[in-house]
Amino acid sequence: LGKDGGGASFTQIANGSFETQLPLNFDDDHSHNVGDTFWEYLVPDPVSGQYQLTFSANQSGWYNFELNAYDQNANPLVFKKKIYVSASTPLEYYLDYNQSGSEGFAVLRRPMTFGVIKADIRALRASGDINFDQTSRLLIRYLDIAQRYVNSNPAITKSYLDVFEQFLRRNYPKFVSQSALNLLLEDLSALRAS
Repeated sequence: LGKDGGGASFTQIANGSFETQLPLNFDDDHSHNVGDTFWEYLVPDPVSGQYQLTFSANQSGWYNFELNAYDQNANPLVFKKKIYVSASTPLEYYLDYNQSGSEGFAVLRRPMTFGVIKADIRALRASGDINFDQTSRLLIRYLDIAQRYVNSNPAITKSYLDVFEQFLRRNYPKFVSQSALNLLLEDLSALRAS
């Protein structure tokens, strides 16, 4: 579900809809609004399975993303994320959904590889969220070393991922913004879990 760069709607999910939700009016004269305009994707009767969410933007930047999932008894599970979308590279998440499940009926995850984290670092450097070239180069260097030993010596990989995390934390807030720190720590957590 969504709209392409030209504004044309498309749908690959039966009965799904893509709508623009306008801010709420605060008073009768409609001069005061509460909230922002946002896009809403609605899948009224989802089937169990995996859903791919792809985000793209004409302008790189930080965007707020919220996903509400409900089980068969209408119990909600809410995912709220601040995501960085690069104009040059779409951002993908997957939602694993089990309509009949109770706990864990919905899991939102981002596929994570060394290449994804490196691309995030480059995009964050370009946006100014990492504001020093040497910082971004060293972060990528630590990932390169960790990746080199992932199959032959996992202990070295773990050690260099620890070094990456320590270096990242030491460079906050002088050279790394709070948003960049949060994103890269989330990326690192996902990589370690994979």
